[in-house]
Amino acid sequence: MPLYRQAALLRRFGGDLASNTLAAGVVRIGRAVQPVINLLRDHLLDSDLIYGDETTVQVLKEPGKKAQTKSYMWAQMNAVGTGPPVRLFSYASGRGGVHAEKLYAGIREGAALVSDGYEVYNGIAKLYGAEALAREWTPQRRQRLRARYSAAVLREIEQLMLAHLHSVAPSSLLGQALHYLHGQWHKLVRFVHNGAWPLDSNPVENAIRPFVVGRKGWLFADTVGGANASANLYSLVETAKANGVEPYRYLVALFKKLPLAETADDYEALLPWRLTQ
Repeated sequence: MPLYRQAALLRRFGGDLASNTLAAGVVRIGRAVQPVINLLRDHLLDSDLIYGDETTVQVLKEPGKKAQTKSYMWAQMNAVGTGPPVRLFSYASGRGGVHAEKLYAGIREGAALVSDGYEVYNGIAKLYGAEALAREWTPQRRQRLRARYSAAVLREIEQLMLAHLHSVAPSSLLGQALHYLHGQWHKLVRFVHNGAWPLDSNPVENAIRPFVVGRKGWLFADTVGGANASANLYSLVETAKANGVEPYRYLVALFKKLPLAETADDYEALLPWRLTQ
């Protein structure tokens, strides 16, 4: 809910807090929880498999940019079974490599990063059929299915792609899709070589949905500080939910104990899967 609407609701019950005052409070809270966010990032980057996605967000008062310019909220999450679930949101002024390098600095050597390639995977039904069949299998058994069946399906798709790549106008929607698929092909086929890697990035696309739904209500952030605060608070709420912790109860407990934290162990105890009351 936008802060100006929250301020209006408070006034109905006798409160007298301007939306600017509420915004300043949110920014201060966002800064105060940064040590907890840093620890969440450490746990995320310690995973063998990380999902990544991003969506647009508008910031009105960003130095050097017009109010109408697109900025981005990046979402990251670890895979099931790679440690406590982490859902991390980070604000950046763009979606280029310089931002990705910062967000993934410290990722484990050999770890896999799964992204949607800007929506390249969605229509490949035979591959999804095989993955559905092997959903509960061990990675080793799933790898054998991929080597025997999925690799053959990929060869069929590649032949169709190459056959039509230059027979369709590049500017048409189909032509754009074919050229995009061709450019992303070397990334698409990598899952065949490791039974533990997923076919798509649907989990992180689902994880970013609460932010997208919220954005429909509040539309934009006023400042970069507000965008960063939103990222931190979405990170805490969504990580709590992913760990089966009720977000409101977690935030109440966090804000009671956060001012008393001094050491790294104190902040570690404030993570959603550790803070019990």
